[in-house]
Amino acid sequence: MEPLEFSYTQDKSAYLPIAILFGLLCLAESAVLAYLAVNFLPAPWNIVAVVAFALFQILPARVLTAPLFTQHQLDQKGLAVRYGITRWMIERDWVASVEPVHQNLSGFEPLAGSFDEENSRMLACFSEQGQVMIRLKQPQLFPLGFGRQAESDTLLINADRAERLCDLMGFFTGVDPVETPGTTTPLVPAAVTPATSTETVPATAVTGDTVLSLKGLTRQFGSMTAVDALDLNVARGEIVGLLGCNGAGKTTTIKMMTGLLAPSQGSITINGFNLWQDDLAAKKHFGYVPDHAAFYGMLSGREQLEFTAQVRGMALDEADRTIDELLETLDLAGAQNRSNETYSLGMKRKLSLAAALLHTPALLILDEPFNGLDPWASQQLKNMLRAARDQGMAILLSTHDLATAEQFCDRVAVIHQGRKLADRSVTDLVAEFGSLQDAFFSLTSAKGGRHE
Repeated sequence: MEPLEFSYTQDKSAYLPIAILFGLLCLAESAVLAYLAVNFLPAPWNIVAVVAFALFQILPARVLTAPLFTQHQLDQKGLAVRYGITRWMIERDWVASVEPVHQNLSGFEPLAGSFDEENSRMLACFSEQGQVMIRLKQPQLFPLGFGRQAESDTLLINADRAERLCDLMGFFTGVDPVETPGTTTPLVPAAVTPATSTETVPATAVTGDTVLSLKGLTRQFGSMTAVDALDLNVARGEIVGLLGCNGAGKTTTIKMMTGLLAPSQGSITINGFNLWQDDLAAKKHFGYVPDHAAFYGMLSGREQLEFTAQVRGMALDEADRTIDELLETLDLAGAQNRSNETYSLGMKRKLSLAAALLHTPALLILDEPFNGLDPWASQQLKNMLRAARDQGMAILLSTHDLATAEQFCDRVAVIHQGRKLADRSVTDLVAEFGSLQDAFFSLTSAKGGRHE
């Protein structure tokens, strides 16, 4: 891949007036100081002073104009963030998610990279236009100049063509493939019969207890098939794990079953409703906990849940009672009136789970639910999900944590390069291979190892 360049922002109009004003002030200051030096200092010191004043303006001029010409570079290795005099390297394997955002910036933002202590993120951003939020799998150290460093797992940067940058980074990190220009996606995909395969992969039979049913689910991005004729069912009172390497198609599958991405072929049925023919009815029956939830930062935790309840059409008394119970169960009652921007990653994960459980859905879909949780919070979440399963809820979770999946799931589906390799109970896989980890490595290595 040839390096692609993205300037720091497409709209420089917010920056240019400040740069011009500051430049004029520097010029006026230099003229006054030069006049004083020439008229009040003896030769040759007056000449030395004038030269010193001129050199003194080079550094602020360099810093001031740098963002106008800065260009980030994206290649197969990752993204080189170049903002003014700042240089940060973000390797592709570090990235957990990337998305275009629009967030308020407080006060005068620096002309070089900095660490935003209030929000615990790296900042290479001047304009509120063309913002890109990059979240990493784990915190990394970034230089701030003069020997200083800061550690963070979140970066907010400016970039022109922000959505294009997010698509490309998602494709290379396995977060979400980029759609090839010129391809079209049907608004309501037709149900199709899965492609014939020489492999026999066990699949759960569709019964009256089936809550989620995927039939022949396929998604293509140009010539690339991200998900290939996937069949999968989840029944009431069952926890099913969706396993696969980066780029296997897990995120694409979840986006299709939550209505965020239309399939190229196949059907998705949730509690008897076809998601792409009767979407509003189907969406009433599931709750979704994404890997990185997006909340309205100015709302408190309770206000966020009240807003979600209104969107769900819940009665006020029912919503208040349910919110009280969830906040207490998830240990968020003490922080319910704080802005959710101040929440830790674990608290935001709990708030996202509470929002998904508000309307007591028949199906709960979770994307990497245990990421960022401490051992106590992780165990608390597992206990809650087991209790929900025992009450008849169907649960599908995507995870890379094979040990947790072995301990926690009733059944797992292993997908690789968009195709399902196995759909069996954890007990059967452990009995055959010794552990779920051994089963996963054996199945995927037989199909060519990790897919990049």
